[in-house]
Amino acid sequence: MLFGRILIALNCILFIALAVATLWSPAPLFSAIGILAESNSGLIELQVILAGSLIGFAVVAGSGIFSEEKVLPSLRRLAIINGSWLFVRLIAL
Repeated sequence: MLFGRILIALNCILFIALAVATLWSPAPLFSAIGILAESNSGLIELQVILAGSLIGFAVVAGSGIFSEEKVLPSLRRLAIINGSWLFVRLIAL
């Protein structure tokens, strides 16, 4: 299951990179997705929600990187996360 571990690792790296980008410079990221924070408090709240969710996704999906018996359940969780995003985006269209 080397390919599964590589897939999980790449997704975890992407989730963590997006979380760091959200915390480090949120204005370009939020403007790219069309979110406008009316106040500094709103900006902080958006950062916490988005970065926290992405770090949580990385932790949930990343459990299969180090253990062979956890690779398949971790790939299932990753499929649920990405499938949910796809489903919500299709509804939003």
